[in-house]
Amino acid sequence: MSRRPNRAVRWLVVASFAAAASCSTDRPPPLDPEALLAELRAARIDVPAEGLDPVQAMALALVHHPDLVALRVEHEIAANEVVAEGAWRNPEFRPSLSHLASSVGSPVALALGLRFFPGVPGERDARVGRAQALDARAVARIADRESQVAAATRLAHARVVMLEEQLALTEAARALHARMATLVKERVVARAAKGIDAAFARLRSAQFDEELLVARAELEVARTELAALVGAPFDAPLRVRKATQEREFVEPDEAALEQAALSRRADLQVRAQEYDAQQQTLRIARLAHGWWPLFLQPSAEGDHLGHDFGLQAGFEIPLFDSGDKAIAVEEARVKQAEAAYAAQLARVRQEIHLAVLRWRAQDQRRHGSSDPLPQALDEAEQLMKAALEAGEVDAIEWWTIESRILDARRDQAQAWFDGVKARVELDLATGTVFDP
Repeated sequence: MSRRPNRAVRWLVVASFAAAASCSTDRPPPLDPEALLAELRAARIDVPAEGLDPVQAMALALVHHPDLVALRVEHEIAANEVVAEGAWRNPEFRPSLSHLASSVGSPVALALGLRFFPGVPGERDARVGRAQALDARAVARIADRESQVAAATRLAHARVVMLEEQLALTEAARALHARMATLVKERVVARAAKGIDAAFARLRSAQFDEELLVARAELEVARTELAALVGAPFDAPLRVRKATQEREFVEPDEAALEQAALSRRADLQVRAQEYDAQQQTLRIARLAHGWWPLFLQPSAEGDHLGHDFGLQAGFEIPLFDSGDKAIAVEEARVKQAEAAYAAQLARVRQEIHLAVLRWRAQDQRRHGSSDPLPQALDEAEQLMKAALEAGEVDAIEWWTIESRILDARRDQAQAWFDGVKARVELDLATGTVFDP
């Protein structure tokens, strides 16, 4: 007749099931997209009343840009990985019960086992070194993305400034044209001008209206893009202003820029940390195929007859897999990481050279071209109005001159934006986006 388990054994079984049940009920809360959408709609940021300059816009983008907020969590993960890799593997305590339902009258036997997993010498340091390299890579990836967001914000800010200036020029030209069209209409009534002049004035007015619609739509899109970068609501009145001081072109030393990029370009740091991490992985692969005990297992077993104690150890016998192929794979990955760094460095040199060429071309364009209209538009209005009243110029000639003046002023605004773009590209290529 079999003996029933005693009370201690029953409590041990119940506690095991209770622990398993408590672990199964530990579930994280589900994602709530509706709450996140409501949070985004309710988000507000403080914008200076006088308008954002480029530096203020970049500062807001670095704090509120959603991609950066999500990417910074990678650093938290990688930092915890460093701690986790430095911890030893927990020993295993292995109790076992026997003779629970035996047909003979032997008592319940309880056996206790303890497994201890000693680390391979040097393996812990290699794993920690790899985790630290991956942590540094996460930091470099964040810095690289921050540079890209800052550069995109500067360009978006400059584009809004340019479009606002072009819109103001078009509105001023449209108001001037309206006054001149009224004058032409009066001259037609007085038979001092032809009817075709009035018809051309109406056509030009329709063209101005269409240009204003396009300019306002482009400005609205540009403001929305800038708002998305700095984390402002799309419907917020986002005002901008130029920087107080613009950087002048100085002929750069490309060799010095390339040398500085080695430490300033975050994407090069990413590649370098990937190489270091792969070196540690190769070290782990070499350590994994040595003659070192895989585990030590002391055990104790007791019953009504007596006690026993033993010690076991396990070794891997490299009979079918010596580890040479696995090590060769990791060595090839080290070479691949080095080649990836070299390829990225070649792209950096090309980016720096092209950015210098573009900035030099924009500087030559700015200094080589003369201002077609040194006076403001109100001066041109008075001069052309006087010439038209004196009969020195007809209406069609006026419309032609008017269009050329407006196009020239728009080109000036575009040239300023192209110069800012060339400077941003050079800063991005050399890793100096945040430098004053």
